[in-house]
Amino acid sequence: MPESLKGCLHHHVSNRMKQDENEDRQRNQQKITKKITKKINTEIKEEIIHAT
Repeated sequence: MPESLKGCLHHHVSNRMKQDENEDRQRNQQKITKKITKKINTEIKEEIIHAT
């Protein structure tokens, strides 16, 4: 395999890995955000129930 092709392939693979890591991070962030939102909504509902 020519050296130039190796460099190109390495660059492509490392970019792909970075992209996958970013996508994983975003998915995890969305899960955490959903959990927090759900928790806050539940707490608000409980506050409303206790207030009435």
